[in-house]
Amino acid sequence: MGACADEADHFLRWLREHRGEPGVPDHVEPGDFLSRSRYGHYVGRVFAEVQASAALQVDCAQMEGEIVDIEERSGGGAPLKFADERLSPPIS
Repeated sequence: MGACADEADHFLRWLREHRGEPGVPDHVEPGDFLSRSRYGHYVGRVFAEVQASAALQVDCAQMEGEIVDIEERSGGGAPLKFADERLSPPIS
């Protein structure tokens, strides 16, 4: 599972490319179980890399919290619903 829909092994490749860095294990194999916090570290780092390389006209928002649902809308977009009832801006 990875952050890139068209690259199923992105998480594994990313871990191997960043081994030795804080929060990244020195050794990982395809069947290894890694904690949610380690996966969250990966997603956060990938998001930061994308945000840093995004064009100036791209607006990125970062929200923290537990996501409990995706609220699909017939008109398009799908805001994420947080445990505290907040909604993110719609994603498409």
